[in-house]
Amino acid sequence: PPRRRDFVEEQLYMVRYSGGLYQVSTSDGSLTLAGAFDKPSTTGFTYDTQTGKAYIVVYEDGGSNLYEISLADGSLSLVGTINNGLIIGIAMDGDGHLYGIDLGDDQLYSINPATGLGTLIGPVGLDLNYAQDIAYDSDNGVLYGTLYEGGGSGGLYTIDTSTGAATLLAAIDAEVDALAIPYGVEYEIAAAA
Repeated sequence: PPRRRDFVEEQLYMVRYSGGLYQVSTSDGSLTLAGAFDKPSTTGFTYDTQTGKAYIVVYEDGGSNLYEISLADGSLSLVGTINNGLIIGIAMDGDGHLYGIDLGDDQLYSINPATGLGTLIGPVGLDLNYAQDIAYDSDNGVLYGTLYEGGGSGGLYTIDTSTGAATLLAAIDAEVDALAIPYGVEYEIAAAA
């Protein structure tokens, strides 16, 4: 099932589409349950380095709702409704600005982390389908997305946070449903065949 990930300092966290918060080992990929929650259709996860709050998006009752999630036990507190669409991924920049991609209208939204209200920024310029994710590179000030149109047509994109426009960096012929970028820490990544 699709998973959403983000770093909280040096710890990588993940939420499952069917519910549940996990810590992910960056050395071997093993999972440790950090908190159980029962929210099917969890479609996004992010962390605010300014406030120390973590958030998830849940598609329910015909819309996308923003929740604050406790990293200690997975308990949830409803913040508010983002929109009547399907927000498929969320990302927080280093200044506390929250962004989301809507799978239904193919648009980038800014999201108020205090109320949950989504405000349209603009179209990404793709016909989005299936699972995908976005993540913010706080060290370099860039919003990235692993965006997928279906039929093996996907890629790694930069996303302009003032217009919503996505620019292809590299083609990926599969869905990538979890994207997380560490910040303030250097990792060495080994490529495998």
